[in-house]
Amino acid sequence: MDKVIGIISASGGVGKSAVAALLGREFSSRGSTAAVELGSSRSLDIMLGADAAYDIRDVFEDIDTLDDALSPTDHPGLSLIQAADERFEADPELFESIVNRLRADYDYVVIDTQTGNHKAADAAAKTADSLVMVITLDSVCIRESAKMADYLETKHGKKILLALNKIELPIKSSYDLDAVIDQIGCRLIGILPYDKNIFAAGAKPGKKTAWAAARNITKRLMGIDVPLMFR
Repeated sequence: MDKVIGIISASGGVGKSAVAALLGREFSSRGSTAAVELGSSRSLDIMLGADAAYDIRDVFEDIDTLDDALSPTDHPGLSLIQAADERFEADPELFESIVNRLRADYDYVVIDTQTGNHKAADAAAKTADSLVMVITLDSVCIRESAKMADYLETKHGKKILLALNKIELPIKSSYDLDAVIDQIGCRLIGILPYDKNIFAAGAKPGKKTAWAAARNITKRLMGIDVPLMFR
């Protein structure tokens, strides 16, 4: 069973942080969970209702601030280390030490990795048990995702799983999902239907289709055999 999950994307606008929020909330329903924004682009603090005096950069500069940087959220069992307010270099070796501390104290760790920050992607790949790459059916996103998957798998040897996001249902027959999966070269872990309400509400839980799909992704990451899509 995977305990540390890195959420990555090769292109902006795919809904990566919203997916991270959904998975963080869902994991926290199954055990204590720490969400970490790795980079300098904040959004989970708003999505999860957190407010902290410290951020991830403070932890990199002084690991003893880790406990203070873990802020409670509006979901029981879920804490957040928010992103830095300015760009910084995420040292992979130091981040591994941070994650090892979190492994000891939490049942699950969800890392929301800043898009376009290669140091952050390397740090997440070095420490995560699995990497979930959030993609859409945009042709540029597919091309860049294939490049990122090849780079991370070659350098770190970690399995990368695809979460296909913002999908209009029913899926158009013109989309060849098998071809997309083959082009990127990674296994599909789940499909999240487009739901403007859930993303506008900051990934709040409920009976929405994207939430149900995220629940199935979480179960699959835990080794539970469930369908790719919600039912």
